[in-house]
Amino acid sequence: GYTYQMKAWYPEDGTATVAANPTSSANKAVNIVTTNWDAMLKLSVTLPSGTTLADYESFSFDIYIGTNANDENPNYKNMFVFIDDEKKFEDAEYPKQAEMSTWTTKTFLLSSLDLTDAEKAKNTFTIAFGVSTNKGNYYVDNVKLTGGGDVTPPPTTGNVTIDFNDKTIGQTEAMKAWYTTDGTATI
Repeated sequence: GYTYQMKAWYPEDGTATVAANPTSSANKAVNIVTTNWDAMLKLSVTLPSGTTLADYESFSFDIYIGTNANDENPNYKNMFVFIDDEKKFEDAEYPKQAEMSTWTTKTFLLSSLDLTDAEKAKNTFTIAFGVSTNKGNYYVDNVKLTGGGDVTPPPTTGNVTIDFNDKTIGQTEAMKAWYTTDGTATI
């Protein structure tokens, strides 16, 4: 039920509300519903101390477009990315942004966003992104800035890492499959 800020012409143009993930109700995502063009999710970002936007290589997020009875092709719309309300990317000519009812990762290299030197030097900024449609009803999750250069990795407290260093080469792991002959997972 938490509501995020929207980049919009008018306050009633859209909502960005935390909701159950459409494919896994145990997880959450932001449900973006729009009634006017160019209404999209807007996030305030403060980078770790000592880093700037120039320390990162890409920006990505997962998008899920469900069936929308009001529009035959709700995923054939423009995708935008704004930094501090300045348009930095537009995927024009009504491109297909994602398959229907499937989580799709959208990744943008920051070098392709035509950032100014002043923008690259920022530690705090807003990023607005999403599909420009007056009939939007989609979900966003896993928003990420991916680092490059000498960016300090995030702390590992609370993270779970699964590696296979304690396994024996040739050891077979369990598979989720229809039949036992469908595949193998071998160290």
